[in-house]
Amino acid sequence: MTTARLYLEPLGAPARLRLSEIVGEAKAGDALAPVTVVAPGPYAGLSLRRSLAAEKGLLNVRFMGLPRLAEMIGSPLLAANGKSPPLPSVLTVFAPPRSRRMSPPATRVHAAAGS
Repeated sequence: MTTARLYLEPLGAPARLRLSEIVGEAKAGDALAPVTVVAPGPYAGLSLRRSLAAEKGLLNVRFMGLPRLAEMIGSPLLAANGKSPPLPSVLTVFAPPRSRRMSPPATRVHAAAGS
């Protein structure tokens, strides 16, 4: 069964510490339990992955950006209607700059744990 949770934490060390706790809770003593962390983008995910791995190691923890999550959620519906997701170049043309779409980064730290 899949469980998804959204956590909002202050930017910086408190968020990384909380994410480490959340991953541990999600694994519930099973080091092989799959966990997915959704970060605002690929570089944030890379930074989080490296930080958590340096602390106590990571096993079966996947990091992805918000666009990939949207693609995973929306793709089955698009496929059922004979469509496919738009190419990244199309999204770049039609999407407004990130600064107009999101709140300041300090209020937008997200981590979703589940499998």
